Amino acid sequence: MSLSFLPTELRQMIIEEVLTTPLSPPSVPSEVRDQNWSYPHKLCGHLHMGRNPEVAFNTQEPWGSQYLSLLLANKAFRADTEEVLKRIGRQIRPTLDVMLNGDGNLRATWLLVSPPAIETEHLNVNLRTLDCMKIWGDEGSTNVETKRNANMLVGRLLHRITSVGLNPYAKCQHSLGTRIHELRITVVAPTVTENEGTVDEKAPLAARLSEYLSMGYLGKWCQKIDAIDIFVDDRKAYAFSSAKNSFVLDWSHTWRRDSAMEE
Repeated sequence: MSLSFLPTELRQMIIEEVLTTPLSPPSVPSEVRDQNWSYPHKLCGHLHMGRNPEVAFNTQEPWGSQYLSLLLANKAFRADTEEVLKRIGRQIRPTLDVMLNGDGNLRATWLLVSPPAIETEHLNVNLRTLDCMKIWGDEGSTNVETKRNANMLVGRLLHRITSVGLNPYAKCQHSLGTRIHELRITVVAPTVTENEGTVDEKAPLAARLSEYLSMGYLGKWCQKIDAIDIFVDDRKAYAFSSAKNSFVLDWSHTWRRDSAMEE
């Protein structure tokens, strides 16, 4: 039976389920065609530091456009979709999947997109990576290039989100940006095998990200983000609030010397 023949209430319930269910992320960047990776920042090299790290956003359908096809289907679907968005639009939690590649670059895919707005209560960012610490450096590392590249990657990601908006197709000149009240970053790096053992990189990456936030390098985004929570899988590891010119660490989990989280 065609969806258009269903009762309006049931039809809108189905549309609501579509609009609130995140898509599955691409498992590897190669699942997305090269021409569908959009680079918001111009790629350029630095004489002393080498090539700048890249942040690319996935524009390949169906990612990033859950409700677009419904709006374009026909007048009835458009009316139903607009009605559902009017009712639950602000409750949709936008979700961004970010892959940190072995080459040190980020590949971002919107899994769930809320209607355009100047603010959102929540934004979920899932950071997936493999063998990441070779790229971001060990905790406390003083390597200048590593710090610069990591800060540039996080900074460019936050700039795109807060200055342009929660949409892979948004253009800078057409957007006022988005204020985020609570940004949740969940580190979901896999456990890797090394010399017949295992190395869990999730906790070290969360600690490294917390260190960069604490250093004040990302303070320019304090006016756009009220709070940042960093999770390792489903457990909160760090909590930051925004101050005038920096993010302030309000709380952190107990850590063992091997960087694993205490039970």
